[in-house]
Amino acid sequence: MEDTDWPFIDLTHEEKNACKSSQDVSLNMWGSCTPKTFMKTIRRTTCLKPLHVALLREVLSICEHAGLRVFAYAGTALGLYREGGKMLSHDYDSDLAILEYADDETGNLSKLAKFCLSGNVEVSGIEGLDDASVLLRKAVDIPKIAVSFRNALSSEKWLYMEKAVSCTIVAKKLPRIKPSQLCELINDPSNIHVDLFTLSPHPSSPVQHLRVNWHIGDGYNACAKLFSRDAFFPLKRMIYEDLPILAPANLEAYLTVEYGYLGRDAMYDRESQQYIKISKAVFQKFPLQMQKFLSGPTAEQAKCAPFI
Repeated sequence: MEDTDWPFIDLTHEEKNACKSSQDVSLNMWGSCTPKTFMKTIRRTTCLKPLHVALLREVLSICEHAGLRVFAYAGTALGLYREGGKMLSHDYDSDLAILEYADDETGNLSKLAKFCLSGNVEVSGIEGLDDASVLLRKAVDIPKIAVSFRNALSSEKWLYMEKAVSCTIVAKKLPRIKPSQLCELINDPSNIHVDLFTLSPHPSSPVQHLRVNWHIGDGYNACAKLFSRDAFFPLKRMIYEDLPILAPANLEAYLTVEYGYLGRDAMYDRESQQYIKISKAVFQKFPLQMQKFLSGPTAEQAKCAPFI
């Protein structure tokens, strides 16, 4: 791919101005992954995957050292279930989840914040602290990241470059990333991120079901989704992009409640807030290259990611 094909900035602009009409076909809930932007999204994900994986590896390490049993969630869980442990071809982040409160009634986000503040991880968005910042890492081979405790819809930068380090040197450590692309990305790397969701007892069925603590008006009604505890626990160990990761015990059960239809040829239906199979008539109107991507394994044909 030539430097002139670098899709990052243009696609970000398109996503911000995506049409929200229920008549539009989109492969995600934001209305931004349309037939018009699909191939550009694919190229962006391919280019940035090394950064996504590097950040996910670091976040998993932080959570492990903080004593948090985070597990694959949302699109990352779907990658485990449908794509054999690979990142979704049109995804733009990694998703993890954890119970809001541990067995000892200690808030898991509080545990994470305490670990970050006492260690070497930059934090922001903690009430009562004025832009708390701890960034002590010296090793050049360890990514410097920031953990934001603000609302999940806010964007925080995580990729930091020492002024003395050139983009060329860093690019050599990141396969597929060209120096010119990396320099452009450094101006706004916030779109490469890991979302950490918390789960708590569902108010209508607190013993048997969980709900995610994330709600977007008429876009995502958390109370409408009752996740069975048995679908999550006990967690199992799997491999995602060559990284060991914990995952829900019954991926299909969880993902069916979360998404609905689990095949690649799925579009988001705003009325039901679920994914449905794209009709044959609509599918045949897609560009041939897009049809090829979406004609991959169905949920029934897919091979789940390997276990550890």
